[in-house]
Amino acid sequence: MRKNKIISILGFVVMALVFSGCYEQEVADPISTEGYPVATITTDFSGTSLREGESIIFNIQLDKPIDHDLSFAPLVLEGSIGDDHDYEISGGTVSAYETSGQLVVTFSDDMLAETSEQIKFEVGVHGIGDRYLLSESQVYPAFEYSVEPPNALTINFGWDSDDDYDIVIYKDDSGYPYTNFSDNGATVANPELDASIKITDTATFYVGVMNWGTPSADYTMLLESPDGSLETMTGTFDADNLSKYYMDDWSAWGGHYYSYRVIEIISSGSGFTITKLDELTDSDYVSASTLDGAWSGYDGTYSAETDWRFNSHIKAYADGDVLTIDSLNVEWMENIWGEIFQSITPVEMIVYANGDVLIPYQDYGVTWYDANEDTEMTDDELFPYSIYGTGTYTNGELYLYYELDQAGFLVADYMFANDYCDIPYFVVGATLGKKSFDIQTSKQEIVKPKLR
Repeated sequence: MRKNKIISILGFVVMALVFSGCYEQEVADPISTEGYPVATITTDFSGTSLREGESIIFNIQLDKPIDHDLSFAPLVLEGSIGDDHDYEISGGTVSAYETSGQLVVTFSDDMLAETSEQIKFEVGVHGIGDRYLLSESQVYPAFEYSVEPPNALTINFGWDSDDDYDIVIYKDDSGYPYTNFSDNGATVANPELDASIKITDTATFYVGVMNWGTPSADYTMLLESPDGSLETMTGTFDADNLSKYYMDDWSAWGGHYYSYRVIEIISSGSGFTITKLDELTDSDYVSASTLDGAWSGYDGTYSAETDWRFNSHIKAYADGDVLTIDSLNVEWMENIWGEIFQSITPVEMIVYANGDVLIPYQDYGVTWYDANEDTEMTDDELFPYSIYGTGTYTNGELYLYYELDQAGFLVADYMFANDYCDIPYFVVGATLGKKSFDIQTSKQEIVKPKLR
């Protein structure tokens, strides 16, 4: 018993000494920064305002090297830009034993419609492990900027439903049909938040809505100009009356998809004129009844050496407001291409009062390649064709510029690519009366889909 008591007393003494030692331990002073380098941070950017998407370069100069890498970065002090989602940095490292480096701060073009933002930050070494590697006399400079919207018109869309609508933008820079310009608004997101138009030249743009069988919906459109001003447009997209809208052909995805214009944007190079388009009425279309009848003119392909144009023999039929045209390309197909039409479906056309003509992508006809043989037709000798195109109608003269698509094989495009003709499409020039026509091809390039 006595021995056990002695051991207990000794253990208590040892524990007391241990705790006493802990409480009496002194914390060592921080490592002195005396003799460490001083950084000078400057920039060649002398302004106080810049746009989203632009960058500022900061030059870093040490008065002496050090045996550690130093990482410089911005530290936001105040302003409406508060995190690194609004800017990106690159560089900023001064390597060990080096005395200079560069930091690039790029203010993100977030594609959101918003007014100008402010930011104030200092550039320095802010990492916990590195910030004591500069002299204690180091003072970091502060920089303050106004970040303006990008030199673009930014369009944000919102719908009052979860249905899928896509936004595409056309550019009128080479005549009708219009160039497929931007599909940034055709994403899986609803609403679309990233459609924008960049200023590259003076042009007219059209904003179109793609409707995938979805119901009518109210929309709100927020448009931000380069000066930071915001304009809000609201309306209802009427999915049950698509004839209220001008229809355009979108072919940049390898197929043909139709959109409906809701906004016109005219870029003058120094600003934008934005117009919500009125709904079309009967007066915005050429009456189908005035185009009904037999048309005379030419139809086929053209080259300066071999002019494979034939008498058109086309006929237009009006069924109420619907206009169809028949017998396109028959003589060229049978006399030049060597295929005989077994069936033809009349082609629906849309003729607008402004003179534009649209042939929506549609089934057209079936040909037989081995038609001169006295044998029964087989499936591999039958070729179904689709047709699409554009055109103009002015003062009773109808010009069509169209392509025939045989399961992805584009006939006129093939002829053009192999130097058989001078234009990559078939062309019709016709009138209800007999009249001589000159070939018209300028500014009428069909926007062709990519082969699948």
